[in-house]
Amino acid sequence: MSSIKATLSNLLDQVQYPAHPYTSTHCDEMESITRAWIDQYDCLTPEIRYKAKISSYGVLTADVLPRADMQTLKPITRWMLWAFIFDDFYGPYPKDELKRICRNALATISNEPIPPANAIFDQLRITCAELREQTTPQWMNRFLKSHKFYFQGLLMDTFSYKEHRTYPTEEQYFKIRDRLIGGFMVMDLLELISDKIMPDEIIYHPDIHRMRLLASRLMIYDNDIFSYQKELLEGESMNLVLVIANERGISIEKALKETIRIRKKDYLELLAFNRKIGQFGKWSRQVLQYWENTMILLEGQLKWYKIKSQRYGITND
Repeated sequence: MSSIKATLSNLLDQVQYPAHPYTSTHCDEMESITRAWIDQYDCLTPEIRYKAKISSYGVLTADVLPRADMQTLKPITRWMLWAFIFDDFYGPYPKDELKRICRNALATISNEPIPPANAIFDQLRITCAELREQTTPQWMNRFLKSHKFYFQGLLMDTFSYKEHRTYPTEEQYFKIRDRLIGGFMVMDLLELISDKIMPDEIIYHPDIHRMRLLASRLMIYDNDIFSYQKELLEGESMNLVLVIANERGISIEKALKETIRIRKKDYLELLAFNRKIGQFGKWSRQVLQYWENTMILLEGQLKWYKIKSQRYGITND
């Protein structure tokens, strides 16, 4: 596995995120807290619990948000853990049942009552209560909409968890995966470490929306590049490397290089976004912070894939 990891790292080194001077001092503490939270999920299978324990989600969140203080970092990390567990636990459920589960999750985010459920919903309720203390009703409504977008992806995905693998087209893949990656939820949370939460007219500006989409796409590319071997072995098909290889009839190696090419194109567009920041007037400082924190987040996530996580079976041997 180490030679595979070296090859991936060399390919990814063709695109470097901007260097920054920030290093979180909270990684070890957040990892310890996160492991204690995992133990509170008493509904998990041993496999999902083990996967959560080896994935270093506390380290991930602290690394991608090095400017965050502990007060802000805790609810974001609790949510990050919840999101991975929700996907691992409920992803394989039949769509009719999953639709009900997603409805109940949205009700929980909205602070509405739901029938007794399990620790996954308990943790979501705790997370949202913590987030309400640090945000605004307008921000919580955006966060709710981003979850709706993510849940749409879960319900649209008819390719994962199948006994007999079939592949989507590239167009189908992006329509589903843009939702399924959960990038807009992460980008919502990224606002919390800036000076101010931005209003809807800024967040929904076409250029900001494009920036958020590009960041989500880069999350997709890095995830798929590091997970394609594991997902190929497990019969999964929602991976861009595998989708490109299937649709274009090319080798995995060529599909990997094509994914890297697409990644570089979108990365360069995101990098150039800082030229547009002046148009936001009194919000320019917050937009600049938002863009800077986005680049820091993506760099930290890439480091997590390369070095710190065993979630995708490629360890730093």
